[in-house]
Amino acid sequence: MPAIGAAMNTAGFARTIYQARQFVVHRHVLVNGRRVDRPSYRLRPGDVITVAERSRTMDPFQIAAAGAHAENVPAYLDVRHDALAARFTRLPERSEIPVICDEQLVVEHYSR
Repeated sequence: MPAIGAAMNTAGFARTIYQARQFVVHRHVLVNGRRVDRPSYRLRPGDVITVAERSRTMDPFQIAAAGAHAENVPAYLDVRHDALAARFTRLPERSEIPVICDEQLVVEHYSR
């Protein structure tokens, strides 16, 4: 299951994964109406990610609301940039995850 930090980045609410993690740590993000402050918080299908009401006036979120970072929103996120809200609709398939990693090399390393 993807973490909230990665979902914020792929939804277009942050320019980078590092900025998305900082938004979460600084308590600007809500999941299902509850404030989340751990970037590793695991999302489940059906979870709704929103930006806190007080944070919506900040410049980075105003830029995100205009759709500036929304080039490649994946199919497993239903995003409404004008409302700064996204719904995690389903688990992503391996081909949809933007991390480049050779899983076989990881398995070989840990099987020593």
